[in-house]
Amino acid sequence: MADKQTPMSEADYTMTQQRLLLLAGFVLQLDLDAFLERIQTAETLCPLFDPTLYMRGAEKLGQVRDLAIAANELRGVVVEQLREDGKTDADIERLVREG
Repeated sequence: MADKQTPMSEADYTMTQQRLLLLAGFVLQLDLDAFLERIQTAETLCPLFDPTLYMRGAEKLGQVRDLAIAANELRGVVVEQLREDGKTDADIERLVREG
């Protein structure tokens, strides 16, 4: 992370803005609701069927779940901004499909 005392250069500002826009496009294409449902199923069933496997992977699975939750929140912000820009649900669905 950049030192808080040093102002961000124009090049770093531009690069950060471009990467945020790329990230917004990527996260929009992810089916995070279905992904989180799969994680919930794994967290529910795996301890019953293979407790050893669950114990080995639970921490990593929890980290991935937390990332997916954060990404889903970002996705909600992206969708809201698209709606504020006048995009319809059909427009947003097309963006999701086509990237």
